[in-house]
Amino acid sequence: MITHQEGNLRILARISRNAYNPARISLPQGFLAMRRLVAALFAVALLASPVALAAEGKHYSDPAAAAKACKSPVVWVNPQSGIYHMSGSRYYGTTKDGFYMCQKAAEAAGNRQAESH
Repeated sequence: MITHQEGNLRILARISRNAYNPARISLPQGFLAMRRLVAALFAVALLASPVALAAEGKHYSDPAAAAKACKSPVVWVNPQSGIYHMSGSRYYGTTKDGFYMCQKAAEAAGNRQAESH
């Protein structure tokens, strides 16, 4: 016969084993974690300055205008390849199609840095 105290210890042991096992997280726990993450991301988006975000996401034809508006370095984006080139690289401002943009905005748009810059 199991005493009341032994029964409680078994329950606590089972809870502690399951609490740290990621494979045993139930749907409601995972859902709540995702909900917290979405709420945190939404809060960060609200705190970001709309003016700064607008300037960071614009395309520029002149590097000087881009430099005035950008907080991050100005890059040359080739939209056909999805690659951006840093200032001083061989293809900076020279590809047939392209525009100047802030580096952070270029990365946020899904572009990646050229391998040899």
